Amino acid sequence: MAAQAEVRFAAGVRLLSLPQGGTISCTRGHFAIDETSRAALWRALPSWAGSEPQLPCGDPTMIDALVGVGVLEACAALSPVPLPAPAPVVVRGSVALTALLERAMGDAAPLDPASSRRVLAVACDGADREATADISRHWYGAGEAHWIYAQLAHEVSVMARLVPDETLCFDCLCRRLDIPATTTAVPDAALGLPALARNLWLESVYPQLATHASIVVTRNGVSTPHVALAVPECVACRQSLKHASPRILPLRDVYVPDEAAPLADAETGVLREVAVYHPADDQQPSFPSCASARLLLPLPDGGSATIRGEGKGVTAADAVHGAIGEGIERYAASLWPADRLRRAVFRPEHAFDPRWLVLYEEEQYAQPGFPFARFDPDARLSWTWGRWLDDDSLVWVPALATWLDFPVAASERFAQVTSSGLATGSSYEDAALRAVYELIERDAFMRFWMSRTHPVRLLDVDIDEPVRRALHAIERQGAQVEVHVLEDASGHATVLCAGYGDGQRWPGLTVGLGTHASLTVAVRKAVLEHSHYGLYMQRLMREGRHHAVREAADVRSNLDHGLWYVDPARQIAMRARTRHAAAESMIHAARRFTHDATLRGSTTALARTGIRVAAVDVTPADIAVTPYRVVRAFAPFLQPVHFGFRMERRVNPRVTWRDDAWTPHPLA
Repeated sequence: MAAQAEVRFAAGVRLLSLPQGGTISCTRGHFAIDETSRAALWRALPSWAGSEPQLPCGDPTMIDALVGVGVLEACAALSPVPLPAPAPVVVRGSVALTALLERAMGDAAPLDPASSRRVLAVACDGADREATADISRHWYGAGEAHWIYAQLAHEVSVMARLVPDETLCFDCLCRRLDIPATTTAVPDAALGLPALARNLWLESVYPQLATHASIVVTRNGVSTPHVALAVPECVACRQSLKHASPRILPLRDVYVPDEAAPLADAETGVLREVAVYHPADDQQPSFPSCASARLLLPLPDGGSATIRGEGKGVTAADAVHGAIGEGIERYAASLWPADRLRRAVFRPEHAFDPRWLVLYEEEQYAQPGFPFARFDPDARLSWTWGRWLDDDSLVWVPALATWLDFPVAASERFAQVTSSGLATGSSYEDAALRAVYELIERDAFMRFWMSRTHPVRLLDVDIDEPVRRALHAIERQGAQVEVHVLEDASGHATVLCAGYGDGQRWPGLTVGLGTHASLTVAVRKAVLEHSHYGLYMQRLMREGRHHAVREAADVRSNLDHGLWYVDPARQIAMRARTRHAAAESMIHAARRFTHDATLRGSTTALARTGIRVAAVDVTPADIAVTPYRVVRAFAPFLQPVHFGFRMERRVNPRVTWRDDAWTPHPLA
């Protein structure tokens, strides 16, 4: 940089002071600085902001670095730019903290009654959190941006600048932080007040450089910037979700894809953590890659629920992508917006008939303690709207079957609800197609298991390196692997991958399923799913979890279905269903699957068999700030999966039942 050149802040630069150091945001990104650099930056503010003549200030190395990243820009000598009078700072909240904050500010930002703007702040400790919330609600409702400094529980404090309709409100921030409503004050409540004072002064004197919106969390003395989204049902701030964009991304895990960035924050985000699993020893298969995602769901009545998603893939990035998708799917299915619900009796001309979901026989309802009630078409139920995928016409579907754990009276609980037909995708059409594939997959397998459909055993299925590696990894565990195509009249390929073990090195029976318009893709999905599921069941077997499932009546949960088949003696149920399967090469079998791998292609293929599909977009507003979409699909009389002994759903005109249809299936 030439010796005679001056430097000034580039357009768009924003500064934020932290209790230890600070951050600088510019068009090239966000940068953390230590306290020494922060102090030097603050001393140079008058010169670099152009309000005073350029004076020698700052470390030349620091200046060159800031120029290099676009924070400062070199310019010819310019006249000082006059600044408006400092805006008055109005502080409310805790008497003690307010006094400390005003003392920290001193005369830096004098009151100016004539100013057309003001800087607002509220500070509290745990003892007066509700009073602070009231002040913040008032300012937020009045459309006034303001700062919050709140000392919360567990040695946690938060400093945030909240902007109406652009950021979440204070109540949502506390919910995202998962801080209980009742907290107590803790020592060192004033630890972050000097940083807040510096930020208030900056906004008062140099508003063009002050951060627009920010959240800083201090936990156990360590301060970090964060991002947080409004809770979707919040009336006060849900409009901010329409303008949400990531400013600072604290969860900088290399595996988090860019599209998930607005959700990812270890302290305040929807997505809190991702993990990639590695074998505990050399004897365990290292393929496919497996991952887990942890999401946090704020509950309406306070508290939170942990949502987990699992994923598998050829690479670790693929596995993480799958885990995040499954986590988002379950998160979305756990939020039911009140404005999407309607109470009404069943109207066949406008609604999806709950009996199309395949319900139960009279003898099942007569069982003592049977958990489901007969559907009463004259009773009022909760409904939500969806669309028929063939003509986009509106259809009302039961809310009970749309979301997971939807709260209803016992008399309205007419069926078991699972995640079948629920899927996440990169768009609405992608999610809907995945949901349709899942309906077809479960229908094909359940008819194979409970009826008398005829599978075809596939030969030469080591179609590519990922499939070959997955098959060989399982075979090295002593398992015998077979791959079958299941019967389906709609022309979709549904593939069953089954592994038979000795109950010592590998469970007696493990399964994986895959459905797609392409047989090759369906095989790959089934094989990778089998490896992921099988390794999980192998771990549970080694822990002895299967010893609690000794009789068929012990099969109650979805996991019990898998544990039931740890005993190799129970392989006979699967072998009896595949014993007479014809064999066919992949090349010949693939010729039967010809329709396009699109939503239109699948719905058209189903329509040829007389089946329509309805879909509900259940994407909550916070997830909708990303490309992810979540869809629940429904189709009349596609056989659903069930979990629990004697919980099978038999009232289906498409199916003729085997005598042993009651035998627990192996899907977990």
